[in-house]
Amino acid sequence: MGQVEALLADARELLGAQLRSPEAGDMSLSLAGSALSRVAWTALSELEGLSSRQWARGRTLSALCLRALDLEDEVRHHVAVRRAKRYEEMQSSLSRLRRMGSSAELLDHVCRELVHSCGFSRAVLTRIEGDEWLPWMAYFRDDRDFERDIVEWMNTQRFPAETLGRALGRMRPVLVRDALVDAGPFRPMIAFSKTESYVVAPVSPAGRVVGLLYGDRYPGTSVDEIDRDVLWMFTEGFSRIYERIVLLERMRAQRGMVREAFEFAENVVATLTSADIELISTAEASDTRGADEPMLDTPLAPAAVDELLTAREREVLAMMVRGASNAAIAERLVIKEGTVKSHVKHILRKLGAINRAEAISMYMGVVSR
Repeated sequence: MGQVEALLADARELLGAQLRSPEAGDMSLSLAGSALSRVAWTALSELEGLSSRQWARGRTLSALCLRALDLEDEVRHHVAVRRAKRYEEMQSSLSRLRRMGSSAELLDHVCRELVHSCGFSRAVLTRIEGDEWLPWMAYFRDDRDFERDIVEWMNTQRFPAETLGRALGRMRPVLVRDALVDAGPFRPMIAFSKTESYVVAPVSPAGRVVGLLYGDRYPGTSVDEIDRDVLWMFTEGFSRIYERIVLLERMRAQRGMVREAFEFAENVVATLTSADIELISTAEASDTRGADEPMLDTPLAPAAVDELLTAREREVLAMMVRGASNAAIAERLVIKEGTVKSHVKHILRKLGAINRAEAISMYMGVVSR
């Protein structure tokens, strides 16, 4: 960048007001290439208007133009090499994430991979739940104590999801060069994390934004367009990997439920085929069935109960009837155990049941309300 700064200083002195370019010290390599291109074109434009008597200035402008073009080629070549190297490292990182065995393992490693393989010093993963944006996970390469402080602080924060307009509205990455100036409602988080500049990209499996990935180069180094593009490609790859592994987990859970259904059906058929055949009417059979004898069919939820619950709550209640624990329900539905407990609480409240046993009885139609 030293050669770029020297050339831009000469250009400002020679071209003056004709050259509209920021200070070289404030630019990334990508912006430096654009600034050098402007120098060359500005010098060429003035050359075209010079008379034959202004040969001395013409020679100076020509030399400046050639210097700018040569240096622009060097800068753009350096940017291309750097970009290619970053992309190669990023693809290696995505390959490692593809080998993760579960969505939980994938989420645990995404920030670490973003830091160690994509050129960032810090990474933060946030998620969107309903109308809220929640800071969630972080990984800091050089300051793990600060990382723990940030995570503890983040776990206490809640922000309205609507404030994520720029990243969510365009479904594209955003480069923020001055974090404090553009902090908006996130100023407390920016100030606490001491972020100077950052890039952010939406995590959008199946086309729906469910979270955001942030990366920066704290301390002292600003992010640039290459950082933005690398994060974008990494986040898109991560979104597809996450979508695939969640679908596989759900398919495994559904396969287990189908297997249980077939086993139940086989047991019913075995019971029917092995039972003694007696000369007795259906009504008499119903009257003589023992109180402790299990029913062969699976009762449906009463309509009144069914209408009170959401689709997910009906799933949870059906598994409660089969005797599944909260942990088993969470594993089968691929949700957190805390979420299952919340569903159970809502089910009990809606049904007016004191405990799980009473809710199950209502489902089975034993208790009428």
